[in-house]
Amino acid sequence: MLEKIKRLREEKGLTQCELSQRMGNKSSNHIYMLEKGMRTNLSLMIACELAKAFDITLDELVKDTEFDLRKECGKGDRL
Repeated sequence: MLEKIKRLREEKGLTQCELSQRMGNKSSNHIYMLEKGMRTNLSLMIACELAKAFDITLDELVKDTEFDLRKECGKGDRL
């Protein structure tokens, strides 16, 4: 997930400061710590703020990351 946050930020052409402003003025240090793996506990609230800042769904944000629960569920299961 950490690499994905940085990749999405760079794809959108945002600095860490600009991303933090889009997230409701979170500290740019918070973004730095997430990207560097110094903060690994990603809360649902932060994940939602990130998805909104990137203009994507929460599902798109977590897809193919360690937070993607679809890997744990069967085909017929719903989340």
